Amino acid sequence: MFKTMFKHIKNQQGLTLVELIISMIIISVIFTSVAAVLSSTVEMYSKLNEWAEINSMLDNISGEMVTDAREANRDVTISDKTIMIRTKNKGDVIYNVENGFLYKNGQLVLDKLYYKGKTIDMNFLDEDGNTIDSGSPAAFTIKITLLPNGDFSREYSIKPLGLNKY
Repeated sequence: MFKTMFKHIKNQQGLTLVELIISMIIISVIFTSVAAVLSSTVEMYSKLNEWAEINSMLDNISGEMVTDAREANRDVTISDKTIMIRTKNKGDVIYNVENGFLYKNGQLVLDKLYYKGKTIDMNFLDEDGNTIDSGSPAAFTIKITLLPNGDFSREYSIKPLGLNKY
C-alpha cells in the first residue's frame, strides 16, 4: 500500500506557482480572520478586567464609610465633601475627599497607588436626588464617582440605624 502511494507521489511533478500563491492567499485569509477574533476577545477581556477592578476599587473605597454611616447614632453632619458620623462604638468618624482621595479621620483610606491614576468625587443627595451641601439629613445617598471619565459611580442610600423606629 505504501509503495503504491510513494510511487504516485514520485510521479507527480509538483505544484505550480499559481497553486502556491492561491494556497498562500487562502491561508493568509484564514490567519487574518483568526487574528481578528483573538484580538477582539483579548480586548473584551481587558475591558471586563478593568471594570472588575473599578468595581472592586469602589467597593473598597466606600465599604467602611457606608457601614459607619448606617451604624450612626442619629448624628450625621454633611458639609461639602465631608461627612461626620457620630457612632456609638467609634466616636466621631470624619470622612472627606481631598485632591481626589478619600480620608478617614485624616488618614488616607487606601494607598494612592491603589487608585491607579484615578481619583474620586463624593456627593450627598437627598431623597429627591438633589445635592445636599450641608446639614444633618435623616436619610441620604452617598454618591462616589470614579474620575476622570465619571463613567463609574456607586450610590448608597443611607438611613442611620439611630433614626429607625422599631
